[in-house]
Amino acid sequence: MRGLAGMPFRRDAQGVSLVRPWLAVRRAVIEAAAHANNLPWCEDPTNSDIALDRNRLRHQVLPTLRERWPTVDEALAGSAAHASEADTLLTEYAQAELMTLGGCRHSIDATALGHARAPANGCWCVPSASSRAYQRRHKSA
Repeated sequence: MRGLAGMPFRRDAQGVSLVRPWLAVRRAVIEAAAHANNLPWCEDPTNSDIALDRNRLRHQVLPTLRERWPTVDEALAGSAAHASEADTLLTEYAQAELMTLGGCRHSIDATALGHARAPANGCWCVPSASSRAYQRRHKSA
């Protein structure tokens, strides 16, 4: 879900809050306001490199989608908002479930797991040691 949720408005990382107040404002609006107020405009040169997936989507795929479906931006933003909410709820649910299983930092009490009720969705999801998210969290271990 996290990948579908898009960039968050606010994210806390390494003791720093990253806030993106202009995230919901279209780039063209921001650029026009900057020019109207004689503010210097700086363009990141990587933004035009279509070898990067985000730019290929931005410069080639999205314009084609907009031609066919003019409201695609709003539809994608709505889907991203739903994915963000689902990710938050799933994370809270998983944390609550793990708390009931005792254990310590990187373990689960097997006895508690054996007596635990099955999750509402009927499956247990544990990140595999080969997943990128697991590897990032356990890099120093």
